[in-house]
Amino acid sequence: MTVSDPFEVIRDAARAHGLKIKETGEDDYFFSSPLRPDSDPSVHVTRKNGKTLVADMSDPTDRRLVEETLQALGTPDVFKSADHDRSYSDRSDMERIAALAARNRKASSRSPATAKIKEPARLDRLEKLKPYVPASASPVYSDEFRRLCALLHVEPAPGLRWATCPACGEEGTLRMVYSPLNAATLIRCNSLQCAADLNGLADVLRVEPDRRYIAKHDGMTLMDYDRNDSQATYRRYAGGSLPFHVRYVYPDGSAVWRGAHGPQTGDGEKPINSAGTGGQRPLYQGDNAKKWALAGKPVFLVEGEKDAATLWALGYAAVSGIGGGGSFADRLDLGNARDVLAGADVIAVVDKDETGRKWREQVEKTIRPIAGDLTMVQATGNAHDTTDAVMMGEWFEILPDPTPAVSISLPTVETDEEEDEGAFVPPATDPYETFWQSRPFLTRIRDAARQSLVSPWATLMCVLARVATRIPPQVVTPRIVGGHGSLNCFVGLIGEAGKGKDAADAVASMLVPDLRGANTIMPASGEGVAAMFAARRKADDDEGSDGRETTTCCINSRAYLRVSEVSQLGALMGRQGSTLGPELTKLWSGQLIGTLTKDPAKRIYAPAFGYRASMFVGVQPGNAGVILDEEATGLPQRFLWADCADYWPLDDGAFVDGYRPDPLTLGDMPADPTGLQQLYRQAGRENMIDGGDANYPLTELHYPARVVSETRANRKRVMQSNTYDPPSEEKLDTHSNFTRIKTAAVIAFLDTPPGRTVQVTEAHWALSGTIMAYSKGELGKLLRYRAMARRKADADREKDRRISKTMADKSIETDKRKARKRILSFMQNPSPKYLKSGEADSDRWARHEFTGIELKQNTNGDARGYVYDELLSMAEEKPPLVEVVQQGTGPGSTVWKRTASGTA
Repeated sequence: MTVSDPFEVIRDAARAHGLKIKETGEDDYFFSSPLRPDSDPSVHVTRKNGKTLVADMSDPTDRRLVEETLQALGTPDVFKSADHDRSYSDRSDMERIAALAARNRKASSRSPATAKIKEPARLDRLEKLKPYVPASASPVYSDEFRRLCALLHVEPAPGLRWATCPACGEEGTLRMVYSPLNAATLIRCNSLQCAADLNGLADVLRVEPDRRYIAKHDGMTLMDYDRNDSQATYRRYAGGSLPFHVRYVYPDGSAVWRGAHGPQTGDGEKPINSAGTGGQRPLYQGDNAKKWALAGKPVFLVEGEKDAATLWALGYAAVSGIGGGGSFADRLDLGNARDVLAGADVIAVVDKDETGRKWREQVEKTIRPIAGDLTMVQATGNAHDTTDAVMMGEWFEILPDPTPAVSISLPTVETDEEEDEGAFVPPATDPYETFWQSRPFLTRIRDAARQSLVSPWATLMCVLARVATRIPPQVVTPRIVGGHGSLNCFVGLIGEAGKGKDAADAVASMLVPDLRGANTIMPASGEGVAAMFAARRKADDDEGSDGRETTTCCINSRAYLRVSEVSQLGALMGRQGSTLGPELTKLWSGQLIGTLTKDPAKRIYAPAFGYRASMFVGVQPGNAGVILDEEATGLPQRFLWADCADYWPLDDGAFVDGYRPDPLTLGDMPADPTGLQQLYRQAGRENMIDGGDANYPLTELHYPARVVSETRANRKRVMQSNTYDPPSEEKLDTHSNFTRIKTAAVIAFLDTPPGRTVQVTEAHWALSGTIMAYSKGELGKLLRYRAMARRKADADREKDRRISKTMADKSIETDKRKARKRILSFMQNPSPKYLKSGEADSDRWARHEFTGIELKQNTNGDARGYVYDELLSMAEEKPPLVEVVQQGTGPGSTVWKRTASGTA
């Protein structure tokens, strides 16, 4: 029989017999055996080194199975052509594999504990860390993993598998673990020969000839991927397209792909491609790890997805961050990290390189405050990272704490505070002196504040709020963004107790004394905000009422809310179900405020442009979170901020006895609207005839063209920013332009002489820009203070936790020593009760042999809880201090006896 190509002849014959064929490469395929009823493709045919090789994977060492398969296909003489140098396999190869398989059968009958695999001592708290994630009752293994197991005569099983290496022939040196999350089998031979030549090992394992889906992990471990190149996902990489063999999926749907080889086809390359991974992302496998953390099990934290997947394959919960070790802190979603690792026992594995060092620093800052306990470890021996440690037979050692020790050996905690730049030294002169002298009203505000020993900036902010309160509610800003804008104003004065927050407002009240009857009582709830302006009253007879109906009417169109301590505002906003925070944000914007109730007679609302409101809040830096934490509702963005400190007070000789400032002269205010009650009855201008233009017209202030153009440009930047970017000082600046527009209007009323039309000028716009720049700077200082205070609080809690843990550990060790001493003492000199004759156990007691229960009953206090642990510990010591006389079902029923080495 003349055969053109045995590789093709066998495939054609299998196809002709209707057998299932699985193509796994250009020169590689499987087909189902004609000798067995199952349809699983299990006969492997491949081209290698000029030969066609055939093996039945149910037993790749049995040549008879191949001969019977070829006979059943009708191609028994396919390899006997004189025209071709092809054969089933080298006889020497088959004999060698058969011998290795026999040795592996013998090795697999031994437990791993008796196999010739040396496990290093596991240090400290890691010593007793055994796998705890159970393997699946019905594990699913890839065809490639089953092929390797069959080749090495090792039963497919989860966890680490040992085998005799087919490359070097050394027994028990080949380690293999199937990792489903890696979609690969990790393989390493720890012999010197194979460790230096992984390519040779790959060849002997009969992977595809060019090893296109085999990757070297740091040159130390083979990763035999489940999918070859034809089965992989091709994605763009380095200007072209490459196959990616595994996809790591994060809880939020973002994904990272890893390939076996880069564009230069180097074994050491590991191209990585990602999708949807921008910004901050959750922990990889965080959802699965959380349940083990809640169960009290330790969770490993590693640099990359591959290492995490390796640990899961071994029975340990593990997580990693996205984007590599160097960007761990920047890319981590802290909210997700808190959800997964809060209070957890975390073991962080630090790689042995510069990136690992940086990663460790970032883990200290981000995870230390979250975790219940964080232990930094590193691979032992020559292993570089987690996967190396597993595959090289190494483990982890605990890294020393980088922080210096203090007296009595209590652990110290890094607070991560700002670098000490020395004591604050203010400039010799006020940097805003030109600003204060630019307008007469500004000079008067500054002088009045310093004559009264309060902050000029705090006084200015209160003056702005009080002037805004005087302006009638129908006066509005022009329609540049959206609709017309209100001139309502909020100010926050920053200072600790006694810094002069209320005093600054008192000086401002002298400069602007008339608030035109504004309400000054802070509402206690969101519903109370509308009640400052509106109430339900009986409808007038001329409105067609029967005298019993009620309608909404305006009782006061102005409010100046004074909150001396922000904690008062926090108490009101913190009530369960409180809507005060959101209502205050609407109040600043001048929107419709109020709530819809089931009973129409109880509905109270204040319509847009129907009220004027300002608010002054005294903010102690330590309590600033009341406002700053409301960022989601937009509350802090709506404030003008000022420091109550003044670093340039007057000299003693400059003070004027009995000084009282004269009120400021303000520009002409428009008259209060006549159609205010109709506006309230109709619940807004949009419900009035002609949109309110006839009965409630608005007075629109005039602004220069520059304001319009700058406002539009600013609005475009806001519209084009990423909605989902994390919070930042820039995000807290989103209302700054509207606040500046309001401030410029109030300055116009302060700067325009009576008898002249009030309009905003370029000069007013420039002054408002200076005020906004100052306010933004103070908000930035407040944010930094809050961040530093939070870090210090976290550090204090961590310090307390460590001190408590140290004390608890010392107490436990003391109790263990007491338990040990009591056990040995009692065994040597038992109590009289155990010296009586005639008891059932008298003979045993006379030999000074006691059950664990008896020993525990004769141990007092907290030490009793450690009796069983100490019995086991003393029995394992060298030399042992106690020994087992009679094995029970547990340490309590086991009979123990003191050895010659066991002295109390």
